[in-house]
Amino acid sequence: MTESRPDDARHVNNGLPPQIFQTVVYPPDIESSVTFVTVPTRSLQNRRILENPTDLFVALDLHPIERVTLDNFEDVLAEYIAAAETNTEALFRRPVQQESTEHPQTERERFRDAARYIQDLPLVPFERSPLTAAELSKIVRSGGTGVGVYIGFVLAGSTPWLLLTVPLGIVLMRATMGVGRGLETGLEKRIHELVAPKPKRHRRLRSK
Repeated sequence: MTESRPDDARHVNNGLPPQIFQTVVYPPDIESSVTFVTVPTRSLQNRRILENPTDLFVALDLHPIERVTLDNFEDVLAEYIAAAETNTEALFRRPVQQESTEHPQTERERFRDAARYIQDLPLVPFERSPLTAAELSKIVRSGGTGVGVYIGFVLAGSTPWLLLTVPLGIVLMRATMGVGRGLETGLEKRIHELVAPKPKRHRRLRSK
């Protein structure tokens, strides 16, 4: 699903209005679905918000839980998917770097296969030039260790999301049981406030 706002010359970039992209993916052999929400940098009213993840946390009312390194990204992604099929909160009762022993070996391999599927196939709507489907693993590595790059888990209300901030934009990912759900009303409203131009206020002419 693609969301866009009406054209506004002050906020158009290369002829495009601010946009938010959402998609839901159903990986094979697991019961969970995965929702991706992407905000291109060009859509942000204040692009400098990406220079400091803390500013983004405040703007979106996100609560950081745990940063993730490139070295353990696949392991953590597999654990997150496993948690979505059982009890999502279980993932955050221990450091995410720790490998789970709650699932049998065959189950762990199933979740790891799902993690590889999600990170290695071009599934994420991501703007480079032009909009294309990108691999999550490439997006994760596209920022390197640059200013404002963040990879980690955050809470939006009581819902855990994987958050990526890289120079080209913001990616939020959530795994849930069954049919994928979109953004909660509060988070959706706050994201829209990051991209949508404020409506112009027209002065009323006083009648003489």
